[in-house]
Amino acid sequence: MIRILVVLLTVGAIDAAACIHCAYTASIVGANAIAGNVFLPAPAGEKFVKSKSATAVYQLKNSTFYMDPKQWTALKDSVPNPAIDHQFEHADGNMRGMLLSFKEFMPMDEFIEGFLNGMKEDAPNAQVVERRNVTVNGMPMVEIVIELPTPNATIMYYGYIYSGSKGVCVALGMCQRELYMEVKPTLGAFAAGLVVESAVKPTSTTSTSKKKK
Repeated sequence: MIRILVVLLTVGAIDAAACIHCAYTASIVGANAIAGNVFLPAPAGEKFVKSKSATAVYQLKNSTFYMDPKQWTALKDSVPNPAIDHQFEHADGNMRGMLLSFKEFMPMDEFIEGFLNGMKEDAPNAQVVERRNVTVNGMPMVEIVIELPTPNATIMYYGYIYSGSKGVCVALGMCQRELYMEVKPTLGAFAAGLVVESAVKPTSTTSTSKKKK
């Protein structure tokens, strides 16, 4: 079932991205080569928090997402995609965002592999170009960058993935590859709106043993 969800998510994402970036159509030849552009990751273990301007609230199956309503607009699909909780478009029309969640736990490596394999059903050259452990709004997550070549353009996905006791949830921003370095901070601010509350309540450290007389 998870694989089906991944495939559905990917198909919707490719169609949306190709439509948004039709004015920026580029040849897949050359754009698919990472060597020309070096994406420098920030130090591992970096902490991110949601923006104070992210005041619009959207519920996922296992988490909450906060978005800046002045920068992003929620989209309504003509054909709803069950794999996607919400989709958004940036005010300038050159970026989109998407949210995905499900309550079933899946190990991080297994989820990323399945997610990428789902993308490869339609884009065989899709690949993870960056991955590192970070903390987002107090919870450990993985920051990920995926490059997905399509017939019209190469799309970059950037965002955060949580996998834990609440299940799995993902916040991803995407744009055309040539825009990526310029708009990465905006995509990052979008994805940082993902808030997962810990399911583990802290236990008391107070001893209940009685003092000996």
